[in-house]
Amino acid sequence: MDMAFDDEVMDAARDAKVRAVFLGLETVSMTALLESNKKHNVVDQYARVMESFHRRGMFVEVGLMFGFDADGPDVFERTLDMMDAIGADVAQIGIVTPMPGTPLYARLEAEGRIVDRDWAHYDCNNMVFKPARMSTDELYAGIGMARKRFYSRREIMRRSLAGIGRFDFMTWATQTALNLGFRKNHRLGLDYPP
Repeated sequence: MDMAFDDEVMDAARDAKVRAVFLGLETVSMTALLESNKKHNVVDQYARVMESFHRRGMFVEVGLMFGFDADGPDVFERTLDMMDAIGADVAQIGIVTPMPGTPLYARLEAEGRIVDRDWAHYDCNNMVFKPARMSTDELYAGIGMARKRFYSRREIMRRSLAGIGRFDFMTWATQTALNLGFRKNHRLGLDYPP
């Protein structure tokens, strides 16, 4: 995110034909970001960051995670509303996953909240710990709703039309193809790039 505020770096990226970036925005909750020690993400700056990339013809694929301890059932709507407002072009939507060896895993293990030790499930698509402020069913339902809404035909069309004015043809076509690919993957229960 920091590069979005450096015009020299951003202009050099544009001149080097960078057409897409991935930003791990993760969440719209500053509390969750601070708990995750992701201090360089500042929610109030998301719109300015997006505008900086768009102004230079780059589309932004955002990474969003749900299941932070600060997340309650309202986080899904708040996140989708903000992604619409800032103009996120593509999104990977996943579940917070405490990878073994990380401080998060150690904390959740110490709290007795790890509920699944099948490492094949540590894929950001399965809930492997007990969430703090919602049930596992609420989290899965919220993720499903978020994916369904973000990748609805109407929302893909809206983002695609917005991209026509922002991007060159190949960048627009790639952004649209990624949206359609993610729609297909989400319908199959996956959250990996198409």
